[in-house]
Amino acid sequence: MTWSIIARDASGAFGVAIATRFFAVGSLCPHAQSGVGALSTQALMNPHYGPQGLAMLRDGVPAPEVVKRLIAPDEGREQRQVHVIDGAGRIGQHTGRQCVDWCGALSGDGYSVAGNMLANDRVVRQTARAFEQSRRLSFPERLLQALEAGEAAGGDKRGKQSAAIRIHRGEAARRKIVWPRFAHPGFFQAPEHAMPRNFIATMGMPITDDGRNENCDITLAARNAVINMIDLLGERGWTREQAYVLCSVAVDLRVSNVVDVPNVTVSALLPEDIFI
Repeated sequence: MTWSIIARDASGAFGVAIATRFFAVGSLCPHAQSGVGALSTQALMNPHYGPQGLAMLRDGVPAPEVVKRLIAPDEGREQRQVHVIDGAGRIGQHTGRQCVDWCGALSGDGYSVAGNMLANDRVVRQTARAFEQSRRLSFPERLLQALEAGEAAGGDKRGKQSAAIRIHRGEAARRKIVWPRFAHPGFFQAPEHAMPRNFIATMGMPITDDGRNENCDITLAARNAVINMIDLLGERGWTREQAYVLCSVAVDLRVSNVVDVPNVTVSALLPEDIFI
């Protein structure tokens, strides 16, 4: 289904690169925090592993122990895959016995690669090899090159659908960015009516202001996606009133993920052509 590499750069940055045949893999699987660590939750993914794992890493729990504590109370642990790297570069890994072949993980100095439902074991080995042999490149480029090597070795045996790279150097925390956001020029080329060619996007999940997870509340997820778009437009110089009007007339809301808990992720997409 999925494979990923989590890593710690010599600069102290943490990153996760992940690819899969499923939709919107970047919304729930990869997690990282500057100065703390990174992890990826995969296979029959448990989204609670992300915030819970990062909380333990912030408290100084070593990565191997984080994995033990995450899976111990989880009755679905044998269908899960998770790997973790902490601030000291220590690695924790778990691949459940019911994960679909090929499945497994390996690790090296400052990185871990894990995958399931892959074409073969070369996917993780080539991902790791490419990362190790690309030290001359920037950290994001190393992660991207590692994913490309894994795809060339066979990747997800069902095909490819989505991929994501998440880098944490402290900028997101400084700017108080919590939810995923992105811009994508030139990706959706045809059919032309399906999606604008250039757009910015934010995401929302069904989580209330006080942190409660409302599972399948798609209206709440859509609300959060729009609020995040209003915040993003505010950073680009629009007043909240102007941003609200822009969202009302031009934002396209789409369900981008329905899996496990929280079950729904909604994306708010705003075509950049309207600003020309």
